[in-house]
Amino acid sequence: MTFNKAGRHTVKLGSEYIADLLNVFVCNICMGQYDMQAVGVPIPASIEQIIPVWNDVNTWNLAALSRNTRNYTVGLGQMKVYNKRQVYSGWAQDNWELSKLTLSLGLRYDFSTGQELQTAIAPLFAARPSDKTNFGPRLGITYSLNDKTVLRGGYGKYYGAPDDNEAMWTMLYAGEIHPQVNNDGRTDFAANPFNGPIPTYAQAMASWQADVASGCAARNSCKFNRIINILSPPNPTTPYSYQSSVGLQRQLGTTISVESDFTINDTRGAQNGQNVNQAFNPATGFNYAYTDRSKKPYPGWDAITMRMRTASANVYGWQSAVTKRMSNHWQGSATYLYSREYDYQSTPRQPGCQYPTTITASGGFTCSVPVVLNEVIADEWYLSTNQRNRFVFNGILDATHGIQ
Repeated sequence: MTFNKAGRHTVKLGSEYIADLLNVFVCNICMGQYDMQAVGVPIPASIEQIIPVWNDVNTWNLAALSRNTRNYTVGLGQMKVYNKRQVYSGWAQDNWELSKLTLSLGLRYDFSTGQELQTAIAPLFAARPSDKTNFGPRLGITYSLNDKTVLRGGYGKYYGAPDDNEAMWTMLYAGEIHPQVNNDGRTDFAANPFNGPIPTYAQAMASWQADVASGCAARNSCKFNRIINILSPPNPTTPYSYQSSVGLQRQLGTTISVESDFTINDTRGAQNGQNVNQAFNPATGFNYAYTDRSKKPYPGWDAITMRMRTASANVYGWQSAVTKRMSNHWQGSATYLYSREYDYQSTPRQPGCQYPTTITASGGFTCSVPVVLNEVIADEWYLSTNQRNRFVFNGILDATHGIQ
């Protein structure tokens, strides 16, 4: 649609709908997993006799590896999920031409729903709300100094796409339990970690719930703990970035153009996997030992790796290019990019907490008390080691007779 009012307007409107159907089966540790990294215990010299056929577990003498085994984990429950994610978006753009000045004004909105948003994992977190705030304004400016030189700049807020991987795993863990039993010292632990048959999902869940209700975590005597390796946060907002640039382009002669731009790309709210089931010792600035289950905020659980939205990055770049169109039997282009990226390391915090979790004098957990963590895990910006200088040249030589 075009019209004239204080200049010439070219307006574009659009919308989009995507139905993303995800049907996944994952054997999530369903065959069992051993941690055989016991500190100070060497690999037996007879390891080749203990495991005579590497790909036939029936030939293995697992009991002989009990001293090497720290724990055993097995996945039980529903290993198949079906997720229907629906994505809606709409946008409007107005290219407004005012003599030598052209303004590009735009706005985009994105909204999505997904089954994992309605998935609650008790007693950790309830169902999650959909993010309804994804408005992305955009502004572009070009100004013609003359018929050969243009100044240009732009700014915009851009949202990322929903993460199907996070959705899939959140739904899987909601219907599964992963009993993790520590080595109790039995000589046959590795061959018989549960000291009997592997429990069913119902048996394991009932045992775990009864254990937690009895206060086993405070006594450090739980039969086993649950784990979650990927979990959506309580408020799963969509990652976004602020992108801006300013620069110029100039025509040299009839076949050559040069351009140069300064760019900024600030990413915010990106995913950052953090174990939220840990408390920190103010005396050391580090978390308490993972083996001390009495110091975990969520009793009955080991690691709970949540995809927090705390990752950030700032990328500053200067990019220049020279382009020559085909003339005198050759064409070519050369580009140079200099960039510096700064990545933000976020202190591990519980969702919605201002400070890391610590333990009160009465033995409770709190995240309302300031605590100074060791610098290696404290809030800090770091200069990335990503490539900072990049030069690229390509060209075509017309050797005549149809050969290039």
